[in-house]
Amino acid sequence: MKNKILIAALAAAVCASSSFGEGIFLSIEGDYSFKSSITTKWSDEDDSGTNKDNKGQAALGFKGGYDFGIARAYGEYLYDFKASKTGTDEDIIFKHEWNKHSLLVGGDFTPEITNGFKLVAGAYTGVSFMRYKNESSFSLPGYAYSNSYKANLNGWVIGAKLGGLYSFDEHNEIEFGYKADYTRYKASKLGEDIDKAYETNHGLYLGYNFKF
Repeated sequence: MKNKILIAALAAAVCASSSFGEGIFLSIEGDYSFKSSITTKWSDEDDSGTNKDNKGQAALGFKGGYDFGIARAYGEYLYDFKASKTGTDEDIIFKHEWNKHSLLVGGDFTPEITNGFKLVAGAYTGVSFMRYKNESSFSLPGYAYSNSYKANLNGWVIGAKLGGLYSFDEHNEIEFGYKADYTRYKASKLGEDIDKAYETNHGLYLGYNFKF
């Protein structure tokens, strides 16, 4: 009888440990891309070329999902704050600004490394909606020219991340790591001569997770 009680207790402990950490979670996350790089390639009858904007960019996101213990799945909304770049091209002064909203789904592999600490290795994909603004001006004695346009770009994003996750208790976690992604946009939104438009990002992220 005692042996049966002991076996039952051990089985219950195993089940409890395997289910520990499982459940629904909500998160808030911030990240900083060291280089938000927007590249456009253009061509016409006489010439072709490539334009590139590089700038650091911060973002804030909210996500929710389900933690299965050794893996998890989630959906996320991410907002990238406005970034801008100014410069000159021969005698033309230009200013480019961009920000975007993204709707993402992802999955992470989260094996436990030590008590309370997990590895996070995952991938994500979704859609991005970028607002891009271009301002340019040119002036000579007795003559001045300025132009501006705005474009709303829709694109498909794919990315990956690698980091760690530390649990303070069964409800509260801190997550951190490195992530990188690539977004391909519909080039025609920027003009008839634009053949290709894409964005790359890479940087660090930090987040807080609450588990129910």
